[in-house]
Amino acid sequence: YRRRKARLALRPAPPAPAPSLSELQRYEMALDALNARHLPEQGLQREYYTELDILSRTFVRTTTGIDTLEMTSRALIQAGFHTLVDEQKLDELTERVDLAKFAKVVYTPSEAESDSKHWLRVAQALYQATQEKVGATETEKKGGNA
Repeated sequence: YRRRKARLALRPAPPAPAPSLSELQRYEMALDALNARHLPEQGLQREYYTELDILSRTFVRTTTGIDTLEMTSRALIQAGFHTLVDEQKLDELTERVDLAKFAKVVYTPSEAESDSKHWLRVAQALYQATQEKVGATETEKKGGNA
């Protein structure tokens, strides 16, 4: 007992829990990590756009609850959340991703960076819209209980 107690006393304190991150912050961090790999500069546009597509669809799924990973790009646009973001911009982005992934269209690194920034803006708009929707729902619930 005494030996165990002495060993426990020598142990460092457990680290403080990390603050929880919002889905948008996680998406931004994942996007930064993807961009830091410089795939387009290495000629790996297809891999870059595939990962960008998976990141973006996963973000949409966690934010809206719509399982976008199993949808075609057309179904993604028609999924119902397009009313929360600019449908034309979403259509352009999904088309560019599809062309890079399937038609092997090669975009310059600056175009890839621009696409990444556009996806981030779409994600920010979607996140803000879903947060406002959640806030309005909570306000209605509180108002109904009073």
